[in-house]
Amino acid sequence: MEYLYSSAGISRQAYSKWSNYISKKTTKDKEVVELAKLVKKKHLPGSGVRPLYRYIRANPEYDTQLVGVGKHKFESICHNHGMRVVAKKYIPKTTVHGTFAFQNKIEGLIIYGTNQIFVSDISYIFGIYGNLIGYATTCIDVYSRYLLGLVFSRTMKAADTVIPLLKQTFKERGIKTFEGTYFHSDQGKQYIEKNFIKNLRKKNIESSMGRSCYENPFAESFNDILKNHMLIEYNFENFNQLKRKEQFIKYVYNYNKTHSSLGNITPNQFERELCDIETKNRIGLEMKTIN
Repeated sequence: MEYLYSSAGISRQAYSKWSNYISKKTTKDKEVVELAKLVKKKHLPGSGVRPLYRYIRANPEYDTQLVGVGKHKFESICHNHGMRVVAKKYIPKTTVHGTFAFQNKIEGLIIYGTNQIFVSDISYIFGIYGNLIGYATTCIDVYSRYLLGLVFSRTMKAADTVIPLLKQTFKERGIKTFEGTYFHSDQGKQYIEKNFIKNLRKKNIESSMGRSCYENPFAESFNDILKNHMLIEYNFENFNQLKRKEQFIKYVYNYNKTHSSLGNITPNQFERELCDIETKNRIGLEMKTIN
């Protein structure tokens, strides 16, 4: 060994110091990765490492475990251990169109608060073996990105998709009658079903429709997050497994997942902070087709 130290031009003490440093670094890196994986599994399925870091720092039970590890170091460690989110091309599925369609009434509008535009879509959910295991029907408040409704169903019937979706949405908001609110969707036949329309009109909500997925970008963006990031973590084999995660996914998206478009806070936090900002001081959000 002394010959090796001499050949390498280092002392036994220097080698020992370097070896101890590497050992401690390896141990610390392992602890960071284990923490990141734990938080991802329990609180932020499908998340990238930066939202994981924000969540950890915002929760004392985990924050104390990252002493001496900054944002960039945390990201570097996680990426070096294979925790990099791989972007996947999202290909929207076309639903069956109804016998008529409403006009796109939100194009060009600029909104300054919640409860002005709700967007919805129905998407196919596939299992680990590529088999169709169900459908996801969603409703999002565009301004806050708050997920008002999420329904996993076995069929695409209105009674199983958009009707329970409205019940969730109205319960979430707790408003007897809305004012100047649009419900925007694609031209799927579920969105012109008579009971669905009746329930919207009872709440004084107008219908709006896009001719393609490009005229409903907020809903399509959520579908991408849901299908290619959040649900893919679980390797579902059947509908029952999917259904059991319905409320959990909804909670995670609203209370745990931060959004860069909201200033890196969650939809729930954004809505709470929005209450203290006068309308004239808010940033306008323009509705426009994504080309």
